[in-house]
Amino acid sequence: MRSRYKKGSMEEENVKKLEKAGMVWDAQEYRWELYYKAAEEYKRQFGDLEIPCSYVTEGGKKLGVWLNNQKSSYRKKCRNASDFDRESAVMGFYRDFVEFQQQDRQAEEKGHGLTKEQIQKLEALGICWEGKSESSFERKYQIAMEYFKEHGNLEMPSVFIYKGVNLGKWLNELRLARKNSGLKNQTLTKEKVQKLNQIGMVWEKKDSWEYRC
Repeated sequence: MRSRYKKGSMEEENVKKLEKAGMVWDAQEYRWELYYKAAEEYKRQFGDLEIPCSYVTEGGKKLGVWLNNQKSSYRKKCRNASDFDRESAVMGFYRDFVEFQQQDRQAEEKGHGLTKEQIQKLEALGICWEGKSESSFERKYQIAMEYFKEHGNLEMPSVFIYKGVNLGKWLNELRLARKNSGLKNQTLTKEKVQKLNQIGMVWEKKDSWEYRC
């Protein structure tokens, strides 16, 4: 039935009946949507998509592994695109260029790559394709600075969402990084410590029930 559906040879009435009964036409797409919804829930709960690779949902979904796979698939897609020299299309190799595009579409149809729609959905959710990076620090630092300007301090609970970011969790991670590795830690450079000090970073958290994890 799925092959007939893909070919468009099924009557619309039969399609509607099967869908009403719970028919899944594309198992891979259905599975992707289930994991995407789990990622949405994670973002709603924690404020970001910085999911540990070992993270598993209550329903048993290995969400951390899934998200890493999406990033790998995206990077592979970008590499494949850059490997083909598009200037060759201008030089008369138009046929090869068209074949490259067809291969890319076929990979999507077989479930071997992310579709444009899936990429857009993940980007709308706030995915960072390269993982934790300098841009991630700067983005959160800017949000922390906005909080400081508004409240005059960076005192907040360990789980505190501000402008879509779990700012409390991020600040705790920075405290832990400095405590465990000092300024030799590449994640927390001397320059970053100085920037954080300028906006009132408290490295020793208050021992109060208000700020406990």
